[in-house]
Amino acid sequence: MTIKRLHSIVLLGLAMASCNPSSLEDTISLGAGAEPQEASRLDSSGKTIDVAQEEAVVVPQSVTGAYLYCVEQDLAESSEFKVLCALRDDESHKTIDLSDNDINVRWTVDGLQAPWEAKLVSRALPEEPLWHIQHSFEMLDEGEKPLIRQNARFGIDIISGPVQLETDSVVVVRNPLTWSLLDGDVAPPTNTFTGGSEIMEEVILGVCRIYTPRGIIPGKLVHMEYFGRTGSDCYSSSPGDTTRAGTGSSNVAEVLTWPSTQVRDQFSWIDASDGAIPKNAVIGGQSENGRLIYLCRNLQLPIPEAADRPNFPDGEPTPGYIISGESSCRHEFFGDEHLSQTYQVLVDVLAN
Repeated sequence: MTIKRLHSIVLLGLAMASCNPSSLEDTISLGAGAEPQEASRLDSSGKTIDVAQEEAVVVPQSVTGAYLYCVEQDLAESSEFKVLCALRDDESHKTIDLSDNDINVRWTVDGLQAPWEAKLVSRALPEEPLWHIQHSFEMLDEGEKPLIRQNARFGIDIISGPVQLETDSVVVVRNPLTWSLLDGDVAPPTNTFTGGSEIMEEVILGVCRIYTPRGIIPGKLVHMEYFGRTGSDCYSSSPGDTTRAGTGSSNVAEVLTWPSTQVRDQFSWIDASDGAIPKNAVIGGQSENGRLIYLCRNLQLPIPEAADRPNFPDGEPTPGYIISGESSCRHEFFGDEHLSQTYQVLVDVLAN
């Protein structure tokens, strides 16, 4: 595949970066930052253009058909800030397979103060189909996370052999969905993201996730008033086991919420199968070995163990998760783990 002209897309903001060429490494040492940029340039007709008025977009001449896309990996833990970045094809918007091209890249982060640079680790994601790199800031002090979000510029240098062709950088885009700490003693938040149902739609299921030794694992949120008591429980699964957080449990869990009805058309459940992850899938967690986990749901048919609380004969959607590189979506149902190779994945359908 040939990478053509690189151009920027405006997310929440845009800035330029210029760094020395280097090969991609699992851990990247950052330089001193971006060099000064030109104040103006000439367009194809010879007219002078104010670069600042162009929202700091550099239009390279030697690489085309690709753009840099970065999103925040939302973790409620205030001491962490993680960002995922990918180089995408301009026409299909699919992540470019850099291993198929005779092009090396270097990923950069600029606009950081020295204490933030010391807390940054950048990790290549060769097994992730949608992303190339994860930038992680860890052990942040109170107040540092919003400052990094505001000032950091995530960039890429594209290099062909010893020659640097062009650079691009963006400010991270934030997903309007947020994770909030689950209080198992009260009802779910009124703006809980709905992911499915069970017992012939008598029980409406939200989306949640549990912090476990195996990673941050998504699951289904149940308002326990349906079962005769107060509170909220999050149920998830793992190979051969299930996990609960909520009333009487010491496990920490979070519930997925959205800010208003205005963004509800932005997300949709998209059919997929056999391990496929659609573009712009919503990330719900991360495994203990660093693999990304996406939000999915399966159709759960009635089972004999729940004969007194049956689902519809054709099944009902139950929220769960799929680990990148695996072939099935997993979910919990009445104390057991269930897997399916045909499932739906939650996708941001308005993203590029």
